Amino acid sequence: MELLAKQAVRPGRGWIALTMALVALIQAGPVCGVDLSIVETVTMDFGAVLDDDGAVVLGLADAITADPAGIHVGGAVFSGQYTISGDPFAAFSLSVAGSSASGLTLDTFVTSEGVPPLLSVALNGFGEMDLQMGATLTVDEVSAAPGLDQPLSYTITVDYN
Repeated sequence: MELLAKQAVRPGRGWIALTMALVALIQAGPVCGVDLSIVETVTMDFGAVLDDDGAVVLGLADAITADPAGIHVGGAVFSGQYTISGDPFAAFSLSVAGSSASGLTLDTFVTSEGVPPLLSVALNGFGEMDLQMGATLTVDEVSAAPGLDQPLSYTITVDYN
């Protein structure tokens, strides 16, 4: 218990933070050891994009929020949605790594909890969190391969703190 209390104290917050952290640990009960998991419930989709130089930003509310080069031409647009599960009230970190393939680059991620990496977010009392995510898709016309359903991957990593 003492080691957990020391980890909960942040410089400059004093004894009040320590007391509140201990109460939260006691209310949460013992750690059950449930594996932290993430499940994609809605696949991120940028809709139809031209194979021309430019970047498209997908926001958190199923909408393109920036398209300065005018390369987005329609289609269904979906922000990524995920359910993270684990121990109730447990704090965890989250990081996202994008990728590049066939003239497309997926990066600059944003989530409903902030811009990754997220260093300390917490699950609710049921051990769950719903997370929305958007990103930037950059197209390089020289190497972009035209065609429908160009798959790009990204990796979301979640770890207990």
